[in-house]
This record gives sequence, C-alpha cells and structure tokens, in this order.
Amino acid sequence: MVLLGTGLAAKWMGLPFWIAMVIISLWVAKDIVLFPFVWRSYDRARLGDSFSMIGMCGTVLERLAPSGYLLVRGERWRGYLIEDEPFVEKGETVRVCEVKGLTLLVERETNEPLEKEVQH
Repeated sequence: MVLLGTGLAAKWMGLPFWIAMVIISLWVAKDIVLFPFVWRSYDRARLGDSFSMIGMCGTVLERLAPSGYLLVRGERWRGYLIEDEPFVEKGETVRVCEVKGLTLLVERETNEPLEKEVQH
C-alpha cells in the first residue's frame, strides 16, 4: 500500500522520485525497529499460551486492593484478587488462578502445592 501510494503520489502530484524512495525507506526502517516489540502478537505458535499461566506465580508491582499490576513471566499484567482478602502488598507473591482477557485473577501465594499445577 505504501509503494502504491507513493507511486501514485509521484505520478499524479509530481512528487520527486528520491522523496518517494525516502518515504518507502522510512516505512521499512520503522517496521524493522518495531518488529522486536510486536513479534509475539503475530506468533501463531503462542496463541492460547496465556492459559498456560494458570498456576504460575507472580510478584505484585503495586498493591492489589483488589486490583493492580503484577509481574508474571517477565511481563506486566493487570491482576485482580479472587479471594475475600482486602489487599496484597507490593512485593508479595501471588498465584494465577484464571485468565480473563488481559486480566489475571490471582490469589495470595501459599506454600501448599496446587493439584493442577502446570509444569514447564
């Protein structure tokens, strides 16, 4: 689309050829720079991988009262407490119980093993 757009602009509006090439080059450079940040979104092998997070532990980044942010597998997630506990403090460990969209439902981590813990 960028090639077609710049080609039509060059033909109909008298855009110099070198400007069209600069536009195309900048577009390609943008894609190269952004690729490391977005490749996971296009990786078909990882689709549904978020559900493998059930049973994993994470660290609370900001107080969960009852919602906040936590770190699981090196990624920042929105978390929500599912227990009757009023809050979990920053730095404490929680366990993922369920995934709903982009929100992880968590509970305070105990030292008791879960029956259905996912092994990686």
